[in-house]
Amino acid sequence: MRIAVLSDDGTCVAAHGGRAGGCVICDADEKSAVHVEYRQIQRDGESCDGHAHGDHHEHHGGHSHDTILSLVADCDIVIGGGMGWRLQGDLRERGIEVVLTDESDVATAAQRYAMGELVAIEGRSCGH
Repeated sequence: MRIAVLSDDGTCVAAHGGRAGGCVICDADEKSAVHVEYRQIQRDGESCDGHAHGDHHEHHGGHSHDTILSLVADCDIVIGGGMGWRLQGDLRERGIEVVLTDESDVATAAQRYAMGELVAIEGRSCGH
């Protein structure tokens, strides 16, 4: 299975999936997850300012998640710290499982998911 962990720096799980700077791609089986690459998300005219989870912002007016969706199209699972309902729905419509977690380390999150040990936070979103 292929896992994408949303991250701004390749090390820490992004608190806000729709504003993540990129994603770490891992190939996994039931015993381990192996880092394959970091895919940076390029947005025209947008910055990935890394604001804290829960901050109010207006980045969704007319904005789509096409860039993120295309980067994770070959993935089975996307892990993040938080994510708006719209992005969660877009991923699920494409058959990609969404897992939101308090785990802050990318490698640990991927490894724990592969082993069936990652604690998922149900019903979490970024409030939009």
